[in-house]
Amino acid sequence: MDDDGVLGAIRRRWLLLPIGVAVTLVLILAAARLVPGQYVVTARALLVPSTPADEPLANPYLALGGLEPATSVLARTMSSAEGTRELRRSGATGDFTIDQDALTAGPVLLVEVRDDTADVALGTLTLVLQQLPKTLRELQSQVGVPAGSMIKSAVISQDVRPVVVRRSQVRAVIVAAAGGAGGTLLVICLVDAFIRRRRDPSAADGPSVRSVAEYEPAHLLPDGKKQRRDPTSPQQSQAPTDAAL
Repeated sequence: MDDDGVLGAIRRRWLLLPIGVAVTLVLILAAARLVPGQYVVTARALLVPSTPADEPLANPYLALGGLEPATSVLARTMSSAEGTRELRRSGATGDFTIDQDALTAGPVLLVEVRDDTADVALGTLTLVLQQLPKTLRELQSQVGVPAGSMIKSAVISQDVRPVVVRRSQVRAVIVAAAGGAGGTLLVICLVDAFIRRRRDPSAADGPSVRSVAEYEPAHLLPDGKKQRRDPTSPQQSQAPTDAAL
C-alpha cells in the first residue's frame, strides 16, 4: 500500500482531520447565515380599455394595435431610472422587476419583488401596485387622453405569502464545504511532508556525488601520484591512462 499519497498522509496525521471537519462546519454555518434565502412575491395586473369599441382613436395607445403596446410602455416607464427613484422615495426598498407577462396571452403586467425579509418584500409589492395606476394615468394625460377614454389597470393576482428561494444560499454553502474540505487536505499533506522531512532529512536528497566517488578506483599519474576519477568528468579520468601508455 502506498503511504506517500493523500490517504497515507491522512492515516499518519488523522488527529488533524477532526479539526478540519470542525472548521468546515463553521464555514458552512457562516455561509448559511451571511447569505440568507430571499423572499419572493409576485402580482399580475391586467390593462382594461374604457374606450368604446367604435371609438378606438380616442386613445392613441389603443391605436397602436391593442393593449400589448401600452403594457410594454407602462413596464418600461416604471422600470426606468425615474420610475425607480419615484418608488424609492415612496418607501420601496426591495428589489423589483416589472415586465410584460410572457406566459399570459394578453395585456398583463408581471411584478416580482425580492428581499431578505418577508415584510419588506410584501411592502414593496404593495407600493409598486399602488404606483402602477398613477403612472398609467400620467402617461395618458401627457398625450391628452380624455378621462372617459383612459386605459385602467386591475390587479388579477397577488401573493399574500412570500416564497423562500434559497438558490444563492445553497451555492454559498457548497462553496464553503468544498473550500473547507480542500483546505483540510492541503494542511494535512503539508504538515505530513514537513514532519517527515524533519525526521529523515536525507529522504528528500539524492545520492551524493562524493559518496559515489569514494568507491571509484584510483589512477596513477606519470609521477607516481594517485588521483581519483571525478564521476562528473569522465574525460579527466582517461587522460592519465593515455599519458601512462
